Amino acid sequence: MPHVRGNGQRAVPFQTNTGRQVVLPSGQFDVYLTPSELVDVANSGLFDMLSSSKVVANLEVMHEDDPSLAEQINQVASTSTDTSAYMNTNGESYYLNVGLPVSTVNGQLKRGDAGSEALSFIQGIVTVGGSPTNNTTVQSDGVVNLTTTQWDAVTGQVGGLTPSARYYLGVQPGPELTTTPTLSLGTHLVAIGRAASPTEMVLRIQPPILI
Repeated sequence: MPHVRGNGQRAVPFQTNTGRQVVLPSGQFDVYLTPSELVDVANSGLFDMLSSSKVVANLEVMHEDDPSLAEQINQVASTSTDTSAYMNTNGESYYLNVGLPVSTVNGQLKRGDAGSEALSFIQGIVTVGGSPTNNTTVQSDGVVNLTTTQWDAVTGQVGGLTPSARYYLGVQPGPELTTTPTLSLGTHLVAIGRAASPTEMVLRIQPPILI
C-alpha cells in the first residue's frame, strides 16, 4: 500500500479522487493512500505545492510494491499544455488587467487576495482584460503566455517571470503574484503555477489553505 510521509507545520485536509476526506496532520505523519488516490493527488500538484511552500517538510512518497512509481511521483510533475478559457463579467469598479488572478464572487470576477477567504478561491488568470461590467477572459488551466511587462505589473518583478519559480497568490495591497507566499495567521496559501520561462506560466491552481 502506498503512503506519504512528512512533517506538517499544520494540518492539511484534502479530498481524493474517490471522494474520501484525508488529513495530513501537523507533526510527523505517515498517511496511507490507494494507488489511484496517490497518482491523482500527485498529478494535481498538491504535494509539490506543500513541499515548496514549507507547509510540509521532508515530504516523501513511499510504495514498497512499486518503487518506480514512487520515484516518478517524487520527481517534479510534468507540465500540462491543456488550456481552459472562459469569459465572465468584471465585478470590480476598475479595469481588470491581463495577468491578474481572479476569483468569482456573486457570479462576477473579482481580483484575488490571499488575505480574504472569499477572494482566495482563484478561478484563473486574466488573459484579455475588461472594463467594469464588461466581459473579461480568464484562463484556468494550461500555459498562460504574456509579455514580460504584463507579468511585471502583477509580480512586482523586472524582466518577467523567474523560470522554474513557483508563484502564489499575494496579499493586497501588494503584488498579486509572488514567489514568497505570506504565511501570516489568517492569510491563505494559494498556489497559482510555475514559470516555464520569463513569459510563460504553467497554471497549477490549488484551493486555499488557511494559515
